[in-house]
Amino acid sequence: MKNNKKLFISIGINLIGLMAMPILNNYLIVFLINLMIIQTYIINLPKNIFNPKNIVFAFSFLYVVLPSFIEMIYFTYNIGYILPWGQSTYWFTYSLSTYYDILLLYLLLFYSFHFFTPKEETPQLVKYKIDKKKLIFLIVITIVSLFVYMNATGGVSIWINNYKEAFLLGRGGNGILNFITLFLVNISVFILSLYYTKEKKLLIYILSILLIVLAAYIQGLKSRIIILLIIFYFPYLLQIKLKISKIAILGVLFFALLYIGNYIRSNGFYSGVGVFFEYMMTYFNVYEIHNMVKIESSSDFFKTVHYMFTKPLIYMGFLNDTSPYDLSVELTKVYFPNDWESMNATQQWPLVTNLYYNYYGFFLGWIPIVIYAFAVSSLYKELLKGNYAVSLIFILEYFRIFSVQRGEFIPWQMPIYIALYIIIYLVVNQIIYINMKTYNISSNR
Repeated sequence: MKNNKKLFISIGINLIGLMAMPILNNYLIVFLINLMIIQTYIINLPKNIFNPKNIVFAFSFLYVVLPSFIEMIYFTYNIGYILPWGQSTYWFTYSLSTYYDILLLYLLLFYSFHFFTPKEETPQLVKYKIDKKKLIFLIVITIVSLFVYMNATGGVSIWINNYKEAFLLGRGGNGILNFITLFLVNISVFILSLYYTKEKKLLIYILSILLIVLAAYIQGLKSRIIILLIIFYFPYLLQIKLKISKIAILGVLFFALLYIGNYIRSNGFYSGVGVFFEYMMTYFNVYEIHNMVKIESSSDFFKTVHYMFTKPLIYMGFLNDTSPYDLSVELTKVYFPNDWESMNATQQWPLVTNLYYNYYGFFLGWIPIVIYAFAVSSLYKELLKGNYAVSLIFILEYFRIFSVQRGEFIPWQMPIYIALYIIIYLVVNQIIYINMKTYNISSNR
């Protein structure tokens, strides 16, 4: 009853906020959006760190609350910009429809997950055994694949001496190999985490951390090391009862890792605290470029949804290799042609842009949002039941909730994801033998 009262209060505040937005100036609208995002999360705080609502909030905090709040400070106190390109985002100049897009995506996803995930989030711990020979074989294959990938993308010396070039340019033409290494690392780290949890041997821990550092260095420091650490500490994190204080600690660790990773990836360019703050305004810019699209184009129905089939058809030879396959690539070619022509780099348009072109925005866009939330919530329930064969699949989809919000529900890579998920399910069942007798974890750490 108490939880229902909190929910009604939260929804009531949001409804009042949505109705008030048209009569406010843009500065107050941005402030109101930030307030509504934060209060919705705090009032409906999940108990488990792997609840999908956490990723929904994390995305909006990073892409809305944080950059807009920093710009608000710069605007209020007239702080000068350090980076050579100066101010590149303008949070207080968006159209009203863009502000609604920002808030509606957050609220629809958050409340959909709220209603589909179980109210009782106490996970079950299952007894298991791990086939050591199969695990060793998996780790050897994983390490070999990483060095094969390094060699295929320029060699070890390039990765050491010119990281930015190796990471941005070396990957061209090695997409399948990249997917294979990502898959192998994910599953190796996951099973190592369960093995270490069971055996508590220092050697296993050291090996796991070394593998994580090597893989993260090759596969993208900023986010990859965070993802791999969460996968490795999954058995521990699963038992944590989420509190605001623990969220704050995790947040500090996240930004520390983000700073270090970004420093290395940019060859030291983002080295100062002031520069790092400006970087966060520049990097988290999906709604800035979404606003450009809203101003210059009209909503549509199923305009680009067929892109998900294009890449597989290109590989099979049925379509020309110049056929459009990704909305962000196509929009980058239009709005940021130099990025694509010089480095094949893309700006990333958010999910609301995809909804705008394919579902007339939220007029029909709420339907795939609800279906998606239901599907991911079903995986989350299996995680809580102690189904390890599904747990890693959920964790990867848990992280993909973030990618979905800055992209689309079904990208062209989805057939590869599904194939890898099937393999993960089979491999985990081969290496981990589960005793079906379970017992609840009762931890208040």
